[in-house]
Amino acid sequence: MKKIFLILKYGIQNSRVYVQAINLRWRPILRLSLIPILFMALNQTIQLQPVIHDFQSNLENAAQHVPEFKRIDQQLVLSDQAKALYYHSDYFQLIIDDQLVNLSDQEGIALAKSKADKVSNHSLTNLLLTKDQVLFYSLTNPQVVDLDPAYLPDSQTLVKLLNYLPQESFLINLTVFLTSFVLSFFVYWYLMVLAGILIAILNFRLSVRLPFSSRLKLATIAGFTPFMGVQLMNLILPAVRINYYLYLLLVLFIVYQAIKNHTRFIQDMIEDLDGFVEYLDQQEDQDPSDRSSSK
Repeated sequence: MKKIFLILKYGIQNSRVYVQAINLRWRPILRLSLIPILFMALNQTIQLQPVIHDFQSNLENAAQHVPEFKRIDQQLVLSDQAKALYYHSDYFQLIIDDQLVNLSDQEGIALAKSKADKVSNHSLTNLLLTKDQVLFYSLTNPQVVDLDPAYLPDSQTLVKLLNYLPQESFLINLTVFLTSFVLSFFVYWYLMVLAGILIAILNFRLSVRLPFSSRLKLATIAGFTPFMGVQLMNLILPAVRINYYLYLLLVLFIVYQAIKNHTRFIQDMIEDLDGFVEYLDQQEDQDPSDRSSSK
């Protein structure tokens, strides 16, 4: 890891140093990649805080409107004075109706038109308690989950559940962070792999073509500093958003400069070596009398 941090330190001053990344082992590079991924996940978690707060508020509001019900032989039965509930909000929809029947024979939801018109299509998460089912789905994952009705045997259990989740802010934030970390991992390495593929265009400047593994190492090391800069800026100024493809162009530019400077360095070194060899040849061509007179 010490060698990596030295490359990062001196690479800011001279991008040619980044070329040394191709000689590094993968283990320290993978460890280093966890730093920007963690910052990306942290930024996403912070930016989702207003959504989390609104979601918790929606759950608490829904709990206040839950009608009294129970299940008899796995069938939903509302109390005599209770009315069916169709609660809509931006992040949570709760429907409790003992006359609502899912007509779908497959894994989905099909409702009678008179009932379907009461169901919102814009809520992020949705919980439906029908006559004989408990259905859950979300806009991000429209696959319907058919839960066991025994999990919600009565209205008291549902109210406790809806009030419990908003109280577990740490658990919710931890879940959001872990989910963001997984997504950030794939996004980060998607960008790195894409950069490694595009760096192949710069192979024309090299006498020896870089294999994909070396290009991926180069992209990861050269892109670390600007990527961390973007994440720190988002952490300080959340309203400022930078497109990741612009970042990708920046990485390609840095790698281009690194390869160009490295090529120029090698050329200058070869020219100096040629000049030194030429000087030695001239010295050897002199006869002994010339050497003694020169002394």
